[in-house]
Amino acid sequence: MRTWLIKSNNYIVTNSDENHVDICFYDLKEPLAALANDISRLSCAFLESIANVKESSVNRKFTAWNIVQYYYSAFYSAHSILKILGFGLVQLDSTIISEFNKRANAVGITLSNKITKGIYCIKFDNRNNKIVFYKISRYDDSHKGLWKRFIEFLNILTGEYIETNTYGNDCVRLKNPNEEFPLSFFGKIPHNDALDAQERIEQLKAILNLHGDANWLSSIRNTVNYSHGLGSWFPYKDLSDSYEKVVDSQKLCFNNFLNENLNLKYDDVLMKFIISCQLVNALNYDILDDLKKRSPTSKSFLDEEFFKYFFLFS
Repeated sequence: MRTWLIKSNNYIVTNSDENHVDICFYDLKEPLAALANDISRLSCAFLESIANVKESSVNRKFTAWNIVQYYYSAFYSAHSILKILGFGLVQLDSTIISEFNKRANAVGITLSNKITKGIYCIKFDNRNNKIVFYKISRYDDSHKGLWKRFIEFLNILTGEYIETNTYGNDCVRLKNPNEEFPLSFFGKIPHNDALDAQERIEQLKAILNLHGDANWLSSIRNTVNYSHGLGSWFPYKDLSDSYEKVVDSQKLCFNNFLNENLNLKYDDVLMKFIISCQLVNALNYDILDDLKKRSPTSKSFLDEEFFKYFFLFS
């Protein structure tokens, strides 16, 4: 998407407000191809990260980089899920903002001085051949921002929150008692299945929000990376007997999201972390599989990219 925004000649800037900028494009295929490429790139990154959780031939106590790989697999999966389902985030750098300014000036529009580099929500308006990029401060952080956006998306799935189609801090908010919740899975799948999915999602939300900021997974990664915590580096204290758990959990993400093996019933911090990452990955894998099956031509872009890559590793 970022490359397309810099190089394409097929869009113009049509509007700019304090925290959002609108562009209109001439050919829907171009931005959709860019979005599809981002989905493939992120999903292949999830797959490659998880495929490299391997048994060490040198030291069977060393878990540090495997833990980090679990985190990044979930990080990439969360980005993929959000992009597929219309809640994507994209980082706009100074080159892209400069391009927006140039195109805005060419049609007599002044870009708001608050449109600066950072992480933006991206909203497709296919009916009007338009994309809206809007910046919300709580999302404007590579890791914390992603997980805040992701947990709010989960709240929308369960019908607790709604999307307002505005571009301010209330773009997602609590649902009032009598409001409809069209983006929730309630009413779209059998009620008992929806209740089961809600229970699993509530488990995941509780873990993501253990510290009250939706950022627990990233905090564990930081603990391992920067504090050498969880006994994952020499001299391997506390969790040095957990190597088998780390390696044996590698393929759990290819189970159904509701599979019993993905039940977050662990008191063990490491396993709680791994299963949480694998839940995010399992949700991504299920969505990718569903997206592939929905292709009207029976040949999705995912067949040539993600699933070809999947069979290489499986």
